[in-house]
Amino acid sequence: RENDTLDFGHLAIASTLSNQVQRSIFVDSDVGNAEITGEYNLSELPDAAIAMIKLNFPSLGKKIKYTGNIPANEVIANFEVNLIDGGDVLSFFTSKEAKLEDISMKGSIDYRQNDFKFDLNTADALYDQFHTYGLNVNFDIEESKGHFEAKVDSGYLKQFPLAAVDIEGNLERDTLYFGVTTQEILDSISNVIVSGRVFPEDSVFVANFSQLQFDLLGDKWRLLDQNEASVGNNYINVENFVLSDNYRSIKLKSINNNKGIETELKEIQLFLVNKWINKDDFILNGDVNATIAFEDIFKLSGLYVKSKIENMMVNEQPMGTVTIDAETDLKAKSIGFDVTLDHYSEDVNLNGTYSLLTKDVEADLVVSGFKLLFLENFLKGNIENTQGTVYGKMHIDGPIYDMNTTGRGEVRDGFTRVNYLGTEYSFEEAKFKISKGFIDFTGGYLRDTREQLALVKGGLTHDNFRNLGLDVNISSEKFILIDTDEKINPSYYGLGLGEANVDFLGPFSNMTIKIQATTGKDTRMTLPVVYVNSTRDQSFIPIVDREKFLEGYKSDKVDNKKSTYVGLELEMNLTV
Repeated sequence: RENDTLDFGHLAIASTLSNQVQRSIFVDSDVGNAEITGEYNLSELPDAAIAMIKLNFPSLGKKIKYTGNIPANEVIANFEVNLIDGGDVLSFFTSKEAKLEDISMKGSIDYRQNDFKFDLNTADALYDQFHTYGLNVNFDIEESKGHFEAKVDSGYLKQFPLAAVDIEGNLERDTLYFGVTTQEILDSISNVIVSGRVFPEDSVFVANFSQLQFDLLGDKWRLLDQNEASVGNNYINVENFVLSDNYRSIKLKSINNNKGIETELKEIQLFLVNKWINKDDFILNGDVNATIAFEDIFKLSGLYVKSKIENMMVNEQPMGTVTIDAETDLKAKSIGFDVTLDHYSEDVNLNGTYSLLTKDVEADLVVSGFKLLFLENFLKGNIENTQGTVYGKMHIDGPIYDMNTTGRGEVRDGFTRVNYLGTEYSFEEAKFKISKGFIDFTGGYLRDTREQLALVKGGLTHDNFRNLGLDVNISSEKFILIDTDEKINPSYYGLGLGEANVDFLGPFSNMTIKIQATTGKDTRMTLPVVYVNSTRDQSFIPIVDREKFLEGYKSDKVDNKKSTYVGLELEMNLTV
């Protein structure tokens, strides 16, 4: 490639010829070494290899466009190549990241005897995002029959681990019989067994699977018998190709006069994606029914997805039914989508386009009656009994990783209990403005259980609607700030009522509440003192032992319906 170099370090090449027949070529360098010995002309080695494929496997040979000549002389050669690290060699011919460590290749070719053998071993091989350890490949052709084996001790596909894989096949003229076994794929699929055959028929290649089965999270899946797939020039035909566990199924079929392919999913559990999301605080569930199709797989046109997720749940909270429709012409480099959520709300709809080229999204979100209860998924244990519905509109544009958002909305008939403070707040209507990274509720009012009001300044923070948090201030001349008992917090408890200025700061996962307050009439706070120093100006309030408190929480010695979520920090400055 232009402006690229391949550094072999030192490079030595030697060649010998004995009796005008026996030839040896030796190559040695810092990268590795190679040796070819036997009766051959170097220029005839490629001709011999191609000629043997055409002779033994006629249909495959017709697909090979090679203008070389059939060797006129005997071609017998033994070869051996050893590379300490062949990654630089492989990377020289590709733009992808590549690595080959401790690679050994041995083999032989005997053109007249129609015999070819090849063996490859490498301790560590990497190409792009596919990484293998302990790769071994053997290939043998002898008189129109071939046999190959490939074994991998372990590996990775992107960040997903791969278990040991065994691949074995036999070639008989133009028919390939194959088998694949592995104990685990991507940490979810186990006990995989695949076997079948591939052969040419007229102008197409036909594949039959005699066995295809695996365990998916404890359930056994298998492919129905009498299946067949045929692929040719602008032609694809799939018959009786159904994977099932006797309840759920994945079905493939041909469409559009055998130019396209359609996949139908029935009753697939959404919880399978949790393995890849890998977030303990955001667990999805539901039943997925979907159709995914390419109208013309050869032109990469007419891709569409029509799906419905019924009984959808987030962290065991019912969300209703989600409908997702998307379509694209890959040549157009954009995807149009329409997402609707119903039942859990009156209506939530997201409609827009996504550019595969620029990674930009442009969409409009309309929310009509989305339940505020959803916030409890992010504030586990901090709030409960949340009520209210959200209405609003939002426009989204820009890169998917740094979107711009603008919009307005309101929350109606809101209510929640703040467990750490023991307080309950409500509001009839709270309007908000949406901007990039912030949902502003400034100007709204909270109402406590005594019908007293507090002014709200600030709102919700987010990073592309991830890492939700608060940056909000609540102030009032008279408001209930705390209403707890000893079970909730034995260090200080009671009714705190008066002039208040409260900040809620930080992500929901690690919230800080700062309270500046002057107590008023009816305030009753208990600050238990178990030890007083002999010096009159010093006293010490005991801090509850965290481990003992958590032990009591788990054993129900503490009323855990009202106990705080331990990821919360409270700073309180009371003027009595």
